[in-house]
Amino acid sequence: MFGSWWSRLIGGGTKLSHLEFEFLLLLIDALPEAMKSIVKTQFEAFNLVQREVDGRALNFYRMKGGKADTTGLPLLKTTQMEAPLVKITANISGESEAVHAVLTAVNGQAFSVTFSRRISNIRSGEILEVTRVKQAWRSVVSGIASAV
Repeated sequence: MFGSWWSRLIGGGTKLSHLEFEFLLLLIDALPEAMKSIVKTQFEAFNLVQREVDGRALNFYRMKGGKADTTGLPLLKTTQMEAPLVKITANISGESEAVHAVLTAVNGQAFSVTFSRRISNIRSGEILEVTRVKQAWRSVVSGIASAV
């Protein structure tokens, strides 16, 4: 849960669905250890998550004084402003179509998780298996060993 019910109300935030949370954990877990520790620290500091209108993306923030604030957070060294970090494909019980998810950093901060389709409305589905993991960070993040 990111933030209190009051901060979600004021900031336009939401709670993650069970599947959104499971995908987030899988994406973070697929990162190499050096990146994982930075990204975990960032997620522990986030206190607001917003779901985009079409339901296919989640954006994460640490808010202080009504503004997004990354002061004091460890950041990834990226060569691009927007840098995809990892992509996964997974099968969900009761669904005929696989779901693709991407964790992306913006300005060195893990910022968004995008999905190939809306999953927040799938109530009883469980992730059956991850069928593909792609380490997308290799060309856009520096200072991380390539071994995963």
